[in-house]
Amino acid sequence: MNAQNAFNLKSQPTAVSKTGPTPVGRFAWFVVVYNIAVILWGAYVRATGSGAGCGSHWPLCNGLILPGTAKTQTLIEFTHRVTSAASLVLAAILLILCWRRTATRDWPRYSAIAATALLFNEAFLGALLVLLDRIGSLDGSDAHAVFLCLHFGNTLLLLAALALTAKCLSNPGRRFAVPCKAV
Repeated sequence: MNAQNAFNLKSQPTAVSKTGPTPVGRFAWFVVVYNIAVILWGAYVRATGSGAGCGSHWPLCNGLILPGTAKTQTLIEFTHRVTSAASLVLAAILLILCWRRTATRDWPRYSAIAATALLFNEAFLGALLVLLDRIGSLDGSDAHAVFLCLHFGNTLLLLAALALTAKCLSNPGRRFAVPCKAV
């Protein structure tokens, strides 16, 4: 092999498929997929009209930690609440992992912070829908429409932040950093 061929081999970037995502990157993609499943389940809750399955109580279900009834609507809504709570835990774990495994100005830190904040906002908006009794009935009010738009818009931003975090963590060779001005 001549020197020119050796130089060409060394100058080519390593493919991600050869190295694969880091364990934290794989966990981040799991969090993305899990949240998509939670969102789809939330759509199922809405489509079946099961949003009022736990009454206007939040975070409790009909005033209890565990539902006291086996009604289908209650089980559907309760499952959504449990999977949403697990989603918060997973996002917090991802944030901690990002904080420990990345440099100070790396993008995954900031996108994980954004994802966690958006997930808490998602829970807050869901709680408001329940507590203000904007579930169960299709009242067609302006407030109901605004809440649903905010909830869905927040969901899209949440998925974007999670996907950005996962993408950045999956390419350990590429560093994206937040530029800072030197003072």
